[in-house]
Amino acid sequence: KQALLTQLSAQADLLRQLSHEDALTGLANRRWLDLLLEQECERAARFRHPLSLAMLDLDHFKAVNDRFGHAVGDAVLRQLARLLRDHCRRADVVARYGGEEFTLILVEAPLPLASQLCDKLRQQIERFDWRSLHPDLHGITVSMGLAGNAEAHTPEALCALADERLYQAK
Repeated sequence: KQALLTQLSAQADLLRQLSHEDALTGLANRRWLDLLLEQECERAARFRHPLSLAMLDLDHFKAVNDRFGHAVGDAVLRQLARLLRDHCRRADVVARYGGEEFTLILVEAPLPLASQLCDKLRQQIERFDWRSLHPDLHGITVSMGLAGNAEAHTPEALCALADERLYQAK
């Protein structure tokens, strides 16, 4: 009986993880991002703290897949996820929004600080030796759009503004 309870508990933990995590990158998935963004927006409003949202898109990712294949494309996505996770602050949320788009919830970060953090991330991505994934792979860059809760007060408005700015950056 105890073994069955242990097995059921392990399966419940696995289901919980799968419902929150992107299978390829191990980052928060879109569903979990939406929930966390709602919570962080409410917390920021309640305590009058700054909150910023960054949307990132891998530049020319279709060309990477076309030239090197989907296995290399997946390796690029996994490596980008590692770089984002390793170079963001502990309190921040890093999520895969979908495809080659990623989202960062930058907790207690007004736009000037968020902009600095994003610039550092962009530099880390550009400095990474992408040839470690494929000898001919180089020049991986990202475009970013950034919005803050001083200018957009709901999760939907933050996402829309960050997405608009990402589109402008492309």
